[in-house]
Amino acid sequence: MQSEIKIAQHLLGFLNSSHYVLINLSMGWGSFITLRYTIPMFISYNIIDTFLGQYWKKDKIMLLHHFLSLSACKYASTFDSFTPNQYLLSYWLSIAEISSIFNCFRYFFRDTKWEAPLDITFVTSFLIFRSLSVYKTFTPIYNLPNFRYVFLFWLIYTSLNCYWTYAIFKYSKRLKKSYLKIFG
Repeated sequence: MQSEIKIAQHLLGFLNSSHYVLINLSMGWGSFITLRYTIPMFISYNIIDTFLGQYWKKDKIMLLHHFLSLSACKYASTFDSFTPNQYLLSYWLSIAEISSIFNCFRYFFRDTKWEAPLDITFVTSFLIFRSLSVYKTFTPIYNLPNFRYVFLFWLIYTSLNCYWTYAIFKYSKRLKKSYLKIFG
């Protein structure tokens, strides 16, 4: 049963991330119309994954991540149109989501010849896209009229990404094995 839940979680994550990236590619990266088409899927994904993973019991960091995502969706759903700063925020947060696709691929291709390259691709994309996202979203947030409210979300987002970067390198035996396989 645990195995089926993990498969469902990763499949749902892959569908959510793919939907998000494909809508961005087809309708304009980070655009207002893209936001309107992606929010319902994001809300559904965050709620379903919270229940599948039972994060309130065992993984409080993921629970915080889902709460942050749902709060951001609620905030974005109040927009009637975009200011330039809201567009920049949407643009760079959308870029960050690309690394999620590689993370889902890692699950489905574990124990295959694709495992090591996908591990490296995930970590590289995570470090590049998430770091750029954190860096590039500060100025748009700082220039929003409700800076204090949104800054709290940005600070949590930044802290989570710093923690995940640390955790990826500290705890991932599989990643270390993949680096040794390719570069060792």
